[in-house]
Amino acid sequence: MKEDGIKFRPWVGPDYEKGVNGKKVMVLGHCHYCDDNSDDEGFTENIMRGYIQWVKQGCPLERDDKGKIKDLWTRTYRAFAKAFLGYESDEDEVSKVWNRVLFYNYVQVSVPFACSKPTTEDYHEAEMGFRSVLAQYEPDIILVWGNVYKKTPDNIKDGLNAYGCDINVEGTKVPCWEYTLPSGKTCKMLKLHHPCICLKKVDSQKESIIMTPHTEFQKK
Repeated sequence: MKEDGIKFRPWVGPDYEKGVNGKKVMVLGHCHYCDDNSDDEGFTENIMRGYIQWVKQGCPLERDDKGKIKDLWTRTYRAFAKAFLGYESDEDEVSKVWNRVLFYNYVQVSVPFACSKPTTEDYHEAEMGFRSVLAQYEPDIILVWGNVYKKTPDNIKDGLNAYGCDINVEGTKVPCWEYTLPSGKTCKMLKLHHPCICLKKVDSQKESIIMTPHTEFQKK
């Protein structure tokens, strides 16, 4: 772990500074899932480069010896792109989404399975890295995947002048925090359902919440 608390460098899309409708967007995931507890600082970057290349190739599906589809995690990233845009997207549009955002996992350790949980210490140590990413890249909006939102406000509000400012999106209350960064700039952090929910049948309320990015970016 470096002094800034960042173990896995964030993916910073080549068009991140251009933003989406002029807003710089940070996508905040939970942690990496792999069985070798990778120490590769470029792990996140490599995952995203590989994913974008896979999308450009037409999203070919590979199966194991038992006929099961490999790399199901790729569907999560595509589901987010769909929610982000607000409609079913083609390969070119998916690539553009990820090239315009910053992606970072809050917990800076990997766990072997999706059902595995980081330790309390892992969450505590994640605070420094998260602060460092915010200070360096100064996003306008942070889109948080799922329950990691519950970990961040209590961990980082001290010193960042955070306060709750839930917003209303098409009649649905969406949890939101606003932080004041070291430079004095403010950014909002919105909680979304994890994109994997898009892979299941969900009710209309959940669907409207995960579509928040599409709605929020219409605002100037």
